[in-house]
Amino acid sequence: MSPTVLSRLAAIAAHQPDAPCLGDQGWQAFIDAVGLHAAALTADGGRVVVLDLPPGPAQVRVLLGAIAAGALPLPLPPGVPPFERECLLAGLDVARVLITEPVDPLPAGPQRPPGPALLLATSGSSGQPKRVALTESGLLWNAGAHADALALPAGVRTLVTSPLAHAFPLVAQVLATLLRGGSLAWPTGAFTPRGFMRQVAADGIGYAALAPALLRLLVERNPEAQDLPPILSVGAAPVAAAELSAWVAWAARGGCRLYHTYGLSEAGPRVATLDPEDVPAKAHTVGRPLPGLQVRVEAGELWISSPSVMAGYYPGLAGKAPDGWLPTGDLGHLDEDGFLVVSGRLKDMVVCGGVSIWAPELEDALAADPRVVEAAVVARPHAAYGEVPVAFVVGALTPEQALAGLTERLGRAKLPHQIVVLPALPRTALGKVDKRQLREAACEASR
Repeated sequence: MSPTVLSRLAAIAAHQPDAPCLGDQGWQAFIDAVGLHAAALTADGGRVVVLDLPPGPAQVRVLLGAIAAGALPLPLPPGVPPFERECLLAGLDVARVLITEPVDPLPAGPQRPPGPALLLATSGSSGQPKRVALTESGLLWNAGAHADALALPAGVRTLVTSPLAHAFPLVAQVLATLLRGGSLAWPTGAFTPRGFMRQVAADGIGYAALAPALLRLLVERNPEAQDLPPILSVGAAPVAAAELSAWVAWAARGGCRLYHTYGLSEAGPRVATLDPEDVPAKAHTVGRPLPGLQVRVEAGELWISSPSVMAGYYPGLAGKAPDGWLPTGDLGHLDEDGFLVVSGRLKDMVVCGGVSIWAPELEDALAADPRVVEAAVVARPHAAYGEVPVAFVVGALTPEQALAGLTERLGRAKLPHQIVVLPALPRTALGKVDKRQLREAACEASR
């Protein structure tokens, strides 16, 4: 029988029952709590269990308990607006929504058949949110491969800097750390460079991951590279080669190894890692693919195959080729040394500070306002966030009125950084909206 997440972690707990695991909770107490949650959720086998819990130890215990019970946990992003929540849960067989840890065991139910073990929300390549279905074996493989790629030491203590509704913190931080017999800590408040440095020093943090926008702020406020963890990774958004090279040199001065990572939720999520030793020579790449992960290029698009590639988009499990390969939607190639170069995106996606914003989704939300005749969204380069969405609308309203309507439908992270009202959208000779011209206009408007 293939190992499960719980069986792997239980074996670790047996060797270090009193070692710290979640915050101050010991390993055996953690495993016991996961087992109780699994018993409480057994009746939900094969059905979706929505987790609407705040980031922290309880979220980890319940999520792993749901997987062990054979349920399909779906962690919600914190503060998800009602409109997005409705779209995300549409058509799902939801057994329950948990806002606290379950305590009362329920009658035993059917176990989950082989297949998906976890659902994660992603914007995907369409205007509606999609549910990425990941398998238990895939979670274990990707977390282990990531831990190996970063050479995470046994017993490492990791600062979990993002909610578990996203694949990277769940797999590459939480599971990767636990498979090393390590322990997890959470920030005591919103990110600040001083707070981050203080917690690293006081809590003995050995590993943390930051989005480029947060790392950029940390570098600016901490030029002496003081109080850094021994291992730090950056990813979730493109980073210019020159800036990445400067960051790696900065981290080295503080005794920190800074890795650049690349992945996507559908991959489970990690795909490639750029070691600090390969910077600056390979700073224009995202590193070498994880061992055991294959890459091919079709019509300029990167396709990948690995044990952790998603089962598909739930519930239909579409999204992969019949041979199991996954189209990433990214343009790129492998260079002569086997390093992966990502040169752009096929999908009309704006990646703002690590948050993927699907332009048609934002356009549809704008057009839902009866005062808006039509709308178009483009990406504009941004020094801090990589790129930001800029919206152009035609209608009888002001930019402030258009923004007010959006806040009722979308989360703050997906709001455009600028809204421009035009008498008409520019069009090509074929009558299509000329987004090239709009991108030029967006750049001009920022000067």
